[in-house]
Amino acid sequence: MSKSPTVETSNPQVSAGTEVLLLRHPDLLPEPDDFGIQQAAHQDLSDGQVRIALEWISIDPAMRTWAAANPGRGKHIVPGSVMRAYGVGRIIESRNDTLLPGERVLGPFGLREQHVSDTTDIRRVLPHNLDPASLALGILGHIGLSAYVGMVTIAGVTRDDTVVVTSAAGAVGSIAAQIATRTGAHVIGIVGSAEKAELCASAYGLPHCLIRDSPDLEQQLRSLAPDGVDVFFDNTGGPVHDLVMTQMAIDGRVVICGTIALDSRSPGDGPRHERIILDRSLTVRGFLQSRYSESEDQALADLTEWHRAGELTLHEHIVNGLDQAPWALKAQLAGQHLGKVLIRVSPATDH
Repeated sequence: MSKSPTVETSNPQVSAGTEVLLLRHPDLLPEPDDFGIQQAAHQDLSDGQVRIALEWISIDPAMRTWAAANPGRGKHIVPGSVMRAYGVGRIIESRNDTLLPGERVLGPFGLREQHVSDTTDIRRVLPHNLDPASLALGILGHIGLSAYVGMVTIAGVTRDDTVVVTSAAGAVGSIAAQIATRTGAHVIGIVGSAEKAELCASAYGLPHCLIRDSPDLEQQLRSLAPDGVDVFFDNTGGPVHDLVMTQMAIDGRVVICGTIALDSRSPGDGPRHERIILDRSLTVRGFLQSRYSESEDQALADLTEWHRAGELTLHEHIVNGLDQAPWALKAQLAGQHLGKVLIRVSPATDH
């Protein structure tokens, strides 16, 4: 892979490692040349602060939204600032009484090798026995929590449900589908390729996966769900969303987790679903996982139990080197990677 433009650091004599900057807001999807690489200047710690050496960084579809000039939620990133990202790292220096060197922590530390934190952005201190630590960015992190909130808290999936999950080979979609499967529900995945359908069948136990561009997708879905769809966990929006909406069952639940198929600036026109929602008494709910923090402990306990029991797994696509993050993001948004995309910050990082 190529490298992003190099930006000169303000103090090249003392470096705190590499960091990736957002140079400008993308026109639509982020491109590698929207980012720049620089060596960060060293920063001495103040009382209460810790220095974190990043080990794993999560590449997420939400980074498209975070990089936008008008993200729709939260504050936009000022061009020239470090790109937002969630990561796991180890504390290597501390002037904090409760956080000690050697402890692993999770938080939105950005695309950087080192981060100085006043601890307000530390979401969790990770258990010492968490192995591999990348679990905290997947099944036991914001990915797993998003799947749990949507499928359990909002949809209330049961064994009697017929469930459709779009982007079922993706990180959130695959976990959501497995959660539904473990309840005994009839689960149908929709994916972007035969390769992804094979991954769902072999790794996630999802034998019923449809390819979104199939000319007879509507007929295939009707055949697998002759009585309609009870739970629709949608990660994409767009034409596939419109199709599934026409096949919802009475009292169906529609959970909107993502809209990756839509232009975030101008989603365009599409069918009107109001009559379907009314006539079939549908519940339609969008959500942000971060707004469900009060139930996070129970969710993590359940996800941990299901993972240990072998009921949840997640394929990881690992990219080595922080400088490859812009290309990893572009490839993910193009649907070229399978499963959870992670940056291994240092080749020496354990897995």
